[in-house]
Parts: sequence; structure tokens; C-alpha cells
Amino acid sequence: KSQVLKARMKRSLLAFFFAIALVGCISHQGNWNFYYESSYNHNYDAGLRAEQKDDFRKAQSYFSNAIALAHRGYLGAEKTAWATAEWARVTGYLGDYEESKRAFLEAIQLLEESRGKNHPSIAPVLCELGQLHHDNGFHADATATYSRALPALEYVYVAEKNDPIGYALVLEA
Repeated sequence: KSQVLKARMKRSLLAFFFAIALVGCISHQGNWNFYYESSYNHNYDAGLRAEQKDDFRKAQSYFSNAIALAHRGYLGAEKTAWATAEWARVTGYLGDYEESKRAFLEAIQLLEESRGKNHPSIAPVLCELGQLHHDNGFHADATATYSRALPALEYVYVAEKNDPIGYALVLEA
């Protein structure tokens, strides 16, 4: 009987320590999420600063890091979309039209899936894609992309109220 009792106690202790370890892992999950969120914000902000200094290669690297952190940290489609849109813009500045276009389309898809097709947050990304098309001589694509942005822009009148010249340029394209 003492052997059976010892075996039961051993199993009970193992189960108890396993449960404590599991609870500890679950409670530290928030710390990992904080790490990814903080690192994402650092890289995203550093990318913006590098872009302001016209260091597009460095900005591209920071935005690439932010995209990876958003994926690894499960930070959501929106954070992934914004970092992807920034990466697309600087990639366009570096002259890689195809990669920039692909990334803009990916960012737009992520935003549409998370926010809805005509959400105002999609309009700036569509306008950036339209500008990329225009700058590379794809004027028909630019017009179609700007037209796609108009419902979201008109929905809240953001462009008209805050940037009437930019709004006029979108309408003109």
C-alpha cells in the first residue's frame, strides 16, 4: 500500500507543479505581447524618422522589422497593414514599383478585412498606391485607384475639410 500511496502522491505533485508552470506561462503571455508591441512601436517610429531624413533603405529595414514583429506578436491586421503600407511607400521611393504595388495591395486587403471595404482608414493607402501608379506612368491605374478611394474620402469628408488641395488633386486624376 505504501508504494501505491507514494505513486499517487508523486503523480499529484507532478500535476500540481505542471499546473503552476502552465499558469505561470499564461500569465507571462501579456509580457511577451508588451515586448512585441513595444518593439513594433520602436521600429515603426524609427522607420518614420529614417524616412524623414531621406534614408529610405534604413526606413525600409525598420518597417520590415515592424511587419515581422506584428506577425510574431499577433498584434493584429491593422498594425501589420500600417507597417506594410509604410514599407511599400519607401520601397516605391527606392524605385521598386512592383514590390511597392504588391505591398500596398496587401496592406489594403488587410485593412479591408479588418475595417470594411469603404472605411476611411483605407483611403490614404489607396491614395499612396494611386500616387505610385501616377509617378510610374500608369495613369489609368492611378485614376482607377483614386476612384476607389473616393467613397471612403467622401464618407467622412476628411480630405475636403483638412486638405482641399489634395482632395482636388484626387478628383483631378
